[in-house]
Amino acid sequence: MNKKRHWKLISTKKAFFNKWVDISEVIYQKPNGQLIDYFIKQGSDIVSILGITKKGTLVCVKQFRPAVNSVTIDLPGGAVDLGEKPEQSAYREFYEETGLKIKKLKKVVSIYHDSGSSKQIKHFFIGEVNIPKNLNQEELHDDCSLVEIEPKDIFKNITPDSILEPSLIIGVFLLFNN
Repeated sequence: MNKKRHWKLISTKKAFFNKWVDISEVIYQKPNGQLIDYFIKQGSDIVSILGITKKGTLVCVKQFRPAVNSVTIDLPGGAVDLGEKPEQSAYREFYEETGLKIKKLKKVVSIYHDSGSSKQIKHFFIGEVNIPKNLNQEELHDDCSLVEIEPKDIFKNITPDSILEPSLIIGVFLLFNN
């Protein structure tokens, strides 16, 4: 049996840093001697929250995303602040982006956010939510707006004209397989 040899870390240096992004440049030597440089995003863990109403719809948010220059449909979520536990962040982020309080929050899984370029861990939560008739959406974080989606419609609506963030698709998969 052929043993895989690991790449050897040669160097690490800070490439860019601001309040939003912390990127390191790392250089590895492959087993064949070739040097490869990578850029790795550092940062806090992330939470994504799948809110489910009593009628079984999913509570999602629409928001403008500068990286793709478009409005996306996504699960509420965001960064775990310094000193916070992921569950605390999930309650806070859900409220900031939807104006709603989530109940019976349950952690489903923690995975690498993007193992090809980041060490960040994404924690997925599922919880129950009620949407009142008089919900004020004027002061939601990041200009989010609330969207209710039937779970069965998620996969029907994946088209080149609609941008659904992968966390939403993963969240629905976890819902049906949990």
